[in-house]
Amino acid sequence: MARVAAIVLAMFAAAALLVKPAAAELTRVEHPPKTEGSLNILAVGDWGRRGQYNQTLVAEQMGLVGEKLDIDFVISTGDNIYDNGIANTSDPLFKECFTNIYTAESLQTPWYIVLGNHDYTGNALAQQDPAIREVDSRYLSIAKSFIVNSGSPGAGARPPAPGREAAAEVGRREGGAAGEGGAERRGGREGGRPRRRGRE
Repeated sequence: MARVAAIVLAMFAAAALLVKPAAAELTRVEHPPKTEGSLNILAVGDWGRRGQYNQTLVAEQMGLVGEKLDIDFVISTGDNIYDNGIANTSDPLFKECFTNIYTAESLQTPWYIVLGNHDYTGNALAQQDPAIREVDSRYLSIAKSFIVNSGSPGAGARPPAPGREAAAEVGRREGGAAGEGGAERRGGREGGRPRRRGRE
């Protein structure tokens, strides 16, 4: 009976943790939209491979798309430096995986970074240390989780420019670049062909 009571108590404690609001609010970073209210971003993950495994080719394409879209920032979803993150803020691997790869002028914008499992196998705090910004000021890994606040129509940002939806539809029909309404992905297929995934 005592064992059943302990299990029930543990279940209630677990349930209480699930419904309890977070004790601390997430850190917020302000990044205002353009004056007309638009915001263009790129997102990338699993990239820190010293230019190998097509990282350099992807970086070149990101530079072209970034220029065409006049991007405001880049979001990185983690696994920034393979295989085991960096040892410290002066680790040469950081430049080999980031600074020396993402060199296009359009990519010289803030990169809002979160860490992935490969980053945590190294010194995760080194990637979040403000001293890393002395090596490359674009690299903004503020905390484990954080919010990039770019405003909203109710918070003072202006609504998108008129005609934006029509331009996206034209881009979709004409096979425009991803981010301009082109290359929609549904059900693991793109352009009628199955997508192939490489090994990590």
